[in-house]
Formats: sequence, C-alpha cells, structure tokens
Amino acid sequence: MSKISRLSQYIRYLIFFLASLQVIAFVLVASLGENTDLGQQAIVDFGLFYSSFNIEFSHSWQDIAQSLKQENFNTTLILGSAELLPYFFIYFFLLRLFSYYQEGEIFTTNTIYCLKMLGKTLLFWLLLNLFYPLLVTLFIRFTGLSDSLPIILNFGSTELNYLLIGSIVYVIAWIMQEGLLIKEQQELVI
Repeated sequence: MSKISRLSQYIRYLIFFLASLQVIAFVLVASLGENTDLGQQAIVDFGLFYSSFNIEFSHSWQDIAQSLKQENFNTTLILGSAELLPYFFIYFFLLRLFSYYQEGEIFTTNTIYCLKMLGKTLLFWLLLNLFYPLLVTLFIRFTGLSDSLPIILNFGSTELNYLLIGSIVYVIAWIMQEGLLIKEQQELVI
C-alpha cells in the first residue's frame, strides 16, 4: 500500500505542475502573444534562456479561430479561456482521485465519484467543442460587433475522442460502483 501512496503523491505533484504550467502559458500568451496561423505564440527570451509558449486552435476550432483573427478579435481570450475550463475540472478531479489513492482509498464511493466526474467532464468537453464556437458567433453577431463572422458547427475526430473516452471512463466508474454494491451486499449476507 505504501507504493500506491508514494506513487499517488508523485502523480499529484505532476498534475499540479502541469496545471500550473498550463495557466502560466495561457497568461503569457494572452498578455504577450502574437498571432500565428493556428493561434497565438509568446516568446520569452532572457539571453541564455529562450522559450516559446503556444496556444493553438486546431481541428474543430481552427475555422472559428481564423475567422475571429480576421475580424481582429483576440482568439486566445475568446477561445483559449473556454478551453481551459474543462482542463481545470480534469485537474481538480485527478488531484482528488490521487489524494484518495494516497490515503489508501481505492474502491470507494469517493474514488468512483471522481471517476464519474472525469467522464462527465469529457462529455461536457464534447458539448463545449460543438456549441461554444456557435454561441460565440451568435453573441458577436447579435451584439453588432461583426456581421460577417460565419456560423460554424464542426464535428470531427476530437469530439469523437471526447465521446469515446468520456463514455468509457464513466462506464468504468459505474461498473466499479456496481461491484462495490455487490461486495456490500455479500458482506451483509455473510
């Protein structure tokens, strides 16, 4: 059990590091970034230290990102901030899940809840990918900020991946919950 606890602690550090890195990259690109073909890029150059931070909108959001860029809207703030939302939920539930694992809770209602919420977050991400560009376009058109922004609704491999992985994670959590109920019923019978 100590191996699971120790590994879970390292995974939690890694998740926290990745979440922090993603937020820092977003802030740098949003404040210092320059437009590229697919998104925005910020370059940090301190002489011996050089780094490039990118936020790219590919696949289903590429068309809306290019259209917003042509209309002189900040794609990073409009699209990038919405894309961060599911990541925050994923990081949060992964941190909770591995904190339960670190405490020795493996097949409990808490860990099952975290897995279910991870699955739901991925399914929400599917809806976000599908409808957020449409909502952004409608908002911009109705407020009169642009009349030429096209209405875009894409469904591609990214959305299929969210649907597949979210469904699988949710079903695994449901199976674990059913197994936990069976175990509790068997303990009552004995």
